[in-house]
Amino acid sequence: MHVVAYRNMNKAAVLAGFWDQLARGIPFRSWTWCRHWWNAYGDLPGRELFVVVVFDSGGWPIAIAPWYRERDPLWGNVIRFLGTGEVCSDHLGLLCEPGMEITAAEVLAAWLVGAHDPSANDRKDRPVYPRKAMLRFAAFGDEEDGTDDGRVLDKPLPWDMLELTGVVQDNVQVTLFVDALREHECRVSQEPGPNLWRIPLEKNFESYLQRLSKNQRRNVRRRMRDHIDSGHAVLQSVSSLEMLRRGCDILIDLHQRRRQSLGEPGCFASERFRRFHLEMMPDLLRKGMLGLHWVEYDGVPVAVDYQLQGAGIVYAYQAGIDPDRLDVSPGHLANLLTIRRAIEHGARVFDFLRGDERYKADLGAVPCPTVEYRIVPPRLRPRVNLELWQLGKRGKRLAKATLRRWLPVAEQ
Repeated sequence: MHVVAYRNMNKAAVLAGFWDQLARGIPFRSWTWCRHWWNAYGDLPGRELFVVVVFDSGGWPIAIAPWYRERDPLWGNVIRFLGTGEVCSDHLGLLCEPGMEITAAEVLAAWLVGAHDPSANDRKDRPVYPRKAMLRFAAFGDEEDGTDDGRVLDKPLPWDMLELTGVVQDNVQVTLFVDALREHECRVSQEPGPNLWRIPLEKNFESYLQRLSKNQRRNVRRRMRDHIDSGHAVLQSVSSLEMLRRGCDILIDLHQRRRQSLGEPGCFASERFRRFHLEMMPDLLRKGMLGLHWVEYDGVPVAVDYQLQGAGIVYAYQAGIDPDRLDVSPGHLANLLTIRRAIEHGARVFDFLRGDERYKADLGAVPCPTVEYRIVPPRLRPRVNLELWQLGKRGKRLAKATLRRWLPVAEQ
């Protein structure tokens, strides 16, 4: 096994095919998502690409860690997943060839900890790889003269904290990797993250309705009769680049108007957020990973859903509604129509992603726990920083519990 880190996205593009193969249809892990995210957010101060790849004995990639490194004033050098921050990517994780999970986790952990133990990555212990694989991935030649051209490294960069967020609790690969880091005496903080909410879909819409409570089923049938079956509400779905341009305009308009009506700036107020999505969506459409739908009520757009799709799962990523047409419950109509469409197109799961909004449970979604890891290497200063951070978290939880306990007394 051999490990290298790519520090230039153009250089890493040679891995795109393997990257998507290992992503297993999860859009947030795909090459398209990660590449466009880095193009939009990678030039922020203190950030540098840190995509780590594990190669097998034949010189072919078996695992990819889609990371970047960022200088943080508190923690120092922090490693995070590509796609974090305001983009709110979910289902993040390490990419790995099936059957190689344990080996990849152990090799990656040992290599990463080697940043603080130079002898762990001594050149004389490295195997020789077939020239064909070396040329195919251009991963080894850049440093044979001992120089660093800023593109590829076969030694790990120093790090002070590894922050893994947006991870589903039952993610086996990440769990194995964290356990391997523990074996190397790294300290690990594990905190619950926000729940994801998912609907296991039935074979037809009527069977799906039977899973809802009696009251919810009655409400759904009433909305279907009054607004959808009557022909007032019609779902439009993007199927071409021409439609995509109109769909993007509708998405930004309805999302921004709704959020601003609630006193919020809206996600698309961020120039980077807007650029990330507008540049990426044509690629997603071409790859069959984009679902952009809007509901027209009597011919006027009143709701929009920006979805991602892959491996039989629909991910409801972003939405917007007309704040002047709340009388027709446009958000509920969009949910019903897109769930029905997902069933008709053979989807297995409808994923509302993170957030505990009540409507998700009302529509039959069940919570899927996530976890957030903060891991520090076996050095004094990072350990002290982690202890102080955990102490602060415990203090905040205690203060909130005390406030909840005393508020009812004060109100009396």
